[in-house]
Amino acid sequence: MTPLRTATAADAGAVAALINAAFKVERFFIEGDRTNEDEVQAYMAKGTFLLAEQDGAPVDCVYVEERGDRGYFGLLAVHPARHGKGLGRSLIQAAEERFRRAGMPRGRHPGRRPARRAGPLLPPSRVRGDGNRALPRRGSRDAALPFHPHIHAVDA
Repeated sequence: MTPLRTATAADAGAVAALINAAFKVERFFIEGDRTNEDEVQAYMAKGTFLLAEQDGAPVDCVYVEERGDRGYFGLLAVHPARHGKGLGRSLIQAAEERFRRAGMPRGRHPGRRPARRAGPLLPPSRVRGDGNRALPRRGSRDAALPFHPHIHAVDA
């Protein structure tokens, strides 16, 4: 992984642009940008952005903040061109290492809780060979099936 540095106030605009590029997938249900330069500067007043650069441009970042005896991390952003390389995991490890050095327990992202396995929600025929569940094609009979384990479709 690219070495990380602490972002400065001069980086706020570039950090906001990176976060907005990384969170662009949310645009279908969230209108507008994820953040802006002023919000990034407000975060910087409370915590720190760990930033990775490539050719002088920010490409990955994660926000870390000490909250009492706990560490918090969020706004994890990996440039879309670098997705799928394990860089998000590396950023989380860097955040957790920072908290360990500060004598804190593991960092926590408050919006994430361990997932409970409820069993497959799609018929076994809809599970791809790599173990991931394939979404049904629009208009197919399977597209009308509910994806909840306690709700069952009834043929008319």
